[in-house]
Amino acid sequence: MNDFTPLPGPEFDSLSLEELVPYHHAARRAGNHKEAQRALGRLVWSFEGQVRFWVGRSVPRDEVDDLVQTVFASALESSFDEQTSGQFGAWLRTIARYRVADHWGKEERRIHADPLVEDHERDEEVWGPTPEAPDYTEDVIERALVEQALGELSDTHRRVVEVGGPKDLGFEGAPARETAQRINDQLSGQEGDPMTEANVHKILSRFRKRLAKLVNADNQEQGDG
Repeated sequence: MNDFTPLPGPEFDSLSLEELVPYHHAARRAGNHKEAQRALGRLVWSFEGQVRFWVGRSVPRDEVDDLVQTVFASALESSFDEQTSGQFGAWLRTIARYRVADHWGKEERRIHADPLVEDHERDEEVWGPTPEAPDYTEDVIERALVEQALGELSDTHRRVVEVGGPKDLGFEGAPARETAQRINDQLSGQEGDPMTEANVHKILSRFRKRLAKLVNADNQEQGDG
């Protein structure tokens, strides 16, 4: 029997992102779809800044708002099995990438349906420059390399990156002090030295260097190919 109990407003609002994920899963397992959707909605909207950043790198500024809403709508209609907020962010970023791809796919179809400059070079009407869709392949490769770098870490160090890593890679971007505190809370009762701010900075620095090395190696392979 599932003993899930929905939280009242003030208690629900006080849940951290890390607490919202298991709360969502518990509500879903209990068949309380309304409460699961409530938690998912708050999770999704908490990443608004990151989604806006991801989308804004690929579409014109005046199209960002509409595409962000499209990403949110897709996320709210989906289900996820990730266990941490960092993994949730990565899941949401994947949705954002797909919606950007959809956007440019529609734009490309529209471009092919509309008259282009090269098709009417002698017409008196001014057609303007031929639009081009951005290449988002690099974003896909980047995610794969991020996962590779994460996979090389211990569970604790991976958790540090998920909490304190940069937001544009799908992580939470929490300050070092908060990251250390949250890791220590999770490791409470276990043997070993407590996590410090200095430890967090070192772990994140090593992760960035490793990721840069993987990116450089990947670029080298593409250049040789």
